[in-house]
This record gives sequence, C-alpha cells and structure tokens, in this order.
Amino acid sequence: MGNTSSEAAGCAKNPAFEKTTQKGHSKEQNLEYAVSSMQGKRPSMEDKHLYCVELPVHGKIPTFLVDHAIFAVFDGHGGPFSSTYVEEHFLQ
Repeated sequence: MGNTSSEAAGCAKNPAFEKTTQKGHSKEQNLEYAVSSMQGKRPSMEDKHLYCVELPVHGKIPTFLVDHAIFAVFDGHGGPFSSTYVEEHFLQ
C-alpha cells in the first residue's frame, strides 16, 4: 500500500551535501556575519535567507539606516514558493 520510493518521500535521487557559504562584514557596525546552506536529501533547495546590514527606508529620498541590520532564515517546508516570496518582498 502506498508509494515508498525515495522521491515520493521527498528525497532526491542524487542528494547534494555540499555547503554554500556567504560571508560579509559591516565596518560601520563592527559586525561580521556568515550564512551556510545545504540542499541535503531534498530534490531542490527550499529554504531561503536574507541579510541586510543597512536597512532601506522607502520614501521621496531613498536612504538607509546604517545602524540597523536584519538576518532571517525562511524555511521552505514542502517547496520553495513561500520562502522565495518572503525573501524577495520582505524589505519592501
């Protein structure tokens, strides 16, 4: 009864265990940061992340809050749609 294949269970035929790491720093805030991601056994990467060390302030004159930062991880349970949407629109 039921499908017990690895793909039906959400597993990739060829898992990807290589980590991707991005690093950065902000001299103004004396801040260093890094983010790592790994697809693992999923068919594709579902998670997204966001880092912004100078928050944009929207208005007539675009400016930035250089003393504010945001770091976030968006967990894409069941697919990347929601996590991708939030990553792309969070700062708007």
